[in-house]
Amino acid sequence: MRGRAKPIVVFIFTFGVVYVLLILPWPGLNEAYAKFFRASGELIPGSFVPGGVVELKPFHEAGETIFTTKLILTNRQMLEAAQQTGSMVAIRQSKISSRDFGYLPTALFIALILATPVTRARRGWALLWGLILTNGFIAFKLALEILWQFNENTQLEVMVLSRFWHDALFHVYQFIFLNLETTIVVPVFIWIVVTFRRDDWMMLVAKTGSLKSTSEVRDKTKSGKKKSKVTGTT
Repeated sequence: MRGRAKPIVVFIFTFGVVYVLLILPWPGLNEAYAKFFRASGELIPGSFVPGGVVELKPFHEAGETIFTTKLILTNRQMLEAAQQTGSMVAIRQSKISSRDFGYLPTALFIALILATPVTRARRGWALLWGLILTNGFIAFKLALEILWQFNENTQLEVMVLSRFWHDALFHVYQFIFLNLETTIVVPVFIWIVVTFRRDDWMMLVAKTGSLKSTSEVRDKTKSGKKKSKVTGTT
């Protein structure tokens, strides 16, 4: 029993050490990821919201250490008119913590992969595909944030959803952004999908079955000993 529990203990210990090392406030790491986050975010075309303009800019403010990125949204027609006539244009700005938004889920996934006892080849492929899926999830979150901000800020005059689609967007937004568990569950789910194969699950089921059978034999042996003791005393 102890021999079977040892790999689990090693996995938990390795995961904990790697995860702590990844999330420590190393000098320059937060800003480096923020630059990567903004550059990746620029790949999400603002044209997926017709008439909208999306910009991700560095956010610098004295004493601010959490928020690193400024999301700027505006109306393309209003912006072009303002450039020609010098008129005012409606702009929506919001602050984003790239660390909370993208780095922490990525660090969680990487720590899980590096702690998993599989071959280097499997770990490498799992890391590659998992990072693609994890960054896809982060891109989906950012696109969802952009849609929500455009829809809620009607002064931008970019998009107005019907009641049905507004409610649908509201529930998805609430589920993704207001549930901290999502930031944990999604990377763990991706880790499971890209790392484990059918043979691994079959082996796990077989080991679980053998553990159950062993415990049943022990229980029967103990009950048999108790019965023999009772018979001997009578």
